[in-house]
Amino acid sequence: MNLLLRTLTAALLTLSLAACQATAPLASASPGASSPEALGEQFIAFYDAGDIDGLMTLYEDGAVFTTRSAVHTGSDDVRAVLQNYLDSGLKLDFHEKVSFVSGEIALVQNRWTVRGTENGGVTVEVARQQPDGTWKYVIDSPDGEELVR
Repeated sequence: MNLLLRTLTAALLTLSLAACQATAPLASASPGASSPEALGEQFIAFYDAGDIDGLMTLYEDGAVFTTRSAVHTGSDDVRAVLQNYLDSGLKLDFHEKVSFVSGEIALVQNRWTVRGTENGGVTVEVARQQPDGTWKYVIDSPDGEELVR
């Protein structure tokens, strides 16, 4: 009887844990950016959490990500660049932001700094409203102002 009680208790505990895990939200779970400005807020939240999958939910599949040295196109390339930023260990802060919306397209700019320093820049980003009403990056240029110098 004692063995049967322990077996049943273990089975119930296992089922309870499985149910909790099945209903636990994923770290990357996000309702999506409700506005172009919200993209930056979600970017920082996912970036600070080191959540590459969360970051990728903010980009369209064919997105373009520019850096001072190259243009990266498509999910695989964008993921690789963002992972390199995460691996650097640097933390970012967005300060001022502005957006201009025309229909389903928006131009977004964020002033950013590396946390704890004066180093930073201004992003230049193009976002598109998705069929579900959320917004995603189509073009992301974190070094926007530097590209024309």
